[in-house]
Amino acid sequence: MDLISHGTWGAVIARRKSLALGFLIGTLPDILGLGWWFGPKPYLIAHSLIAFVIVAGATRIAYHTWVYSFSYLAHLLSDVIAHGRGTYSLFYVPFLWRSYDPIRFHGWNWWHEGMILEVINWCVLIVVIIILIYKKR
Repeated sequence: MDLISHGTWGAVIARRKSLALGFLIGTLPDILGLGWWFGPKPYLIAHSLIAFVIVAGATRIAYHTWVYSFSYLAHLLSDVIAHGRGTYSLFYVPFLWRSYDPIRFHGWNWWHEGMILEVINWCVLIVVIIILIYKKR
């Protein structure tokens, strides 16, 4: 999934708190993973459940809520689904980094195969936003 989608989903999840902070934390795994220029480890660490636990704890302490950690978790889960084996050397996101991976699911490439996953993602995101706006009125 693209960075803007991750951030928008993060903002949708955190809408009752701070849209901006939800957007930022939704993009945080990719921001922290920018070290992939130096190898895959920073990216894999930022996209691991260990990083999620750290972010969840930090946001709980700083903001007294768990909602921002769900923005981070949504990013991780979508990357497990949308990053395929065609990018294994760089963007493959295992279910459990550095441990046994019982699923062995290598995902689909969101930017290949006609970008159908990206189109579906944006359609669902737009529908969810419209529903939330309608519900608020």
